[in-house]
Amino acid sequence: MCARMEGDAAADPSHRAACYHRAVDRLLEGRRIDGLLRDRQPRGANTIFGFAPLYPELALVYIRLNQPGKAAEALAYGRIVHPFPDASRQLAALYVRMGNPDRAATALLEGWLLDPSAAALGNDLATLYRHAFPASCAIAKTGNSIDPNCPLVHGQICAAARNVAAEFRQFGATELEARTSRNAMTQYACPADLFR
Repeated sequence: MCARMEGDAAADPSHRAACYHRAVDRLLEGRRIDGLLRDRQPRGANTIFGFAPLYPELALVYIRLNQPGKAAEALAYGRIVHPFPDASRQLAALYVRMGNPDRAATALLEGWLLDPSAAALGNDLATLYRHAFPASCAIAKTGNSIDPNCPLVHGQICAAARNVAAEFRQFGATELEARTSRNAMTQYACPADLFR
């Protein structure tokens, strides 16, 4: 963080870039250590071990280096460790900047699946649908709610559930993976073959 802040304050572009690269090197070393510590944790648990502040900081530095794909990867990884809604918002904003509103909507839905109490993500999603998909059936005709029966929304919900389940699988959190898959199939009629 200090190296990133030094880069933010630097007037010289070459010094700024050097600071950001130094920050990335340190953060990637932190991510390596975090991975080693996580590998020592029991597999299949309902919790995922990790140092949550590491990943948003890594994403910030990648944004400074104009590497939005790597920033998105860091945010997606970090919000599995700690599902804070701001990571999903930042991730969606990155996808919008990259010209991929479909993926942005899926990112917001992933955040909601990770933290169903994050009601503000629903408002963000409604705003995104209004701007990026104005002619779709995504917004219910009455009110501000999302229509999960709209084919666009349904497909994105199922894609989000598949992605979240796959991320849980990657971390060895088999109970969370199974619960995510089961809920998507029972609550939203997502096809079972998405989760194989």
